[in-house]
Amino acid sequence: MKGLVRYQTIWGICYILSGIAFAIVFILGGYILADPSIYLNLIAAAIIIYIGNNIRTKPYIRYDQNEILVYNLFGSIRKRYKIENESTLTITNKKFYIAGKKLRLNHWFMDKQDWHRFESFYNHEPLLDELKN
Repeated sequence: MKGLVRYQTIWGICYILSGIAFAIVFILGGYILADPSIYLNLIAAAIIIYIGNNIRTKPYIRYDQNEILVYNLFGSIRKRYKIENESTLTITNKKFYIAGKKLRLNHWFMDKQDWHRFESFYNHEPLLDELKN
């Protein structure tokens, strides 16, 4: 693979802090109510923390000339887009299209520098055309 796009770090931090806050609430709730079954909810808090860690450490997209791989929050491949040739891929208003079909990408969820690098990798317009606009 040629490049990768990471998630914005702030999202991972928010998930981890939310998971920790939920864990504290569940522990206090179990202690105050003297109900040990509430502690099973700690599994949900652990999952949120795990997702936050994945956001911080795993890529959102891997790409090269032939394909774009989009990963889910658990780190497995969610979608694989094959690029047959350069003319099938178009970029319009921060949206990617392959053969007229829009790719399901959330640019607001991605690291901004990685997003710009990803966008410029597939943008086939010459630099002079950008400077004229």
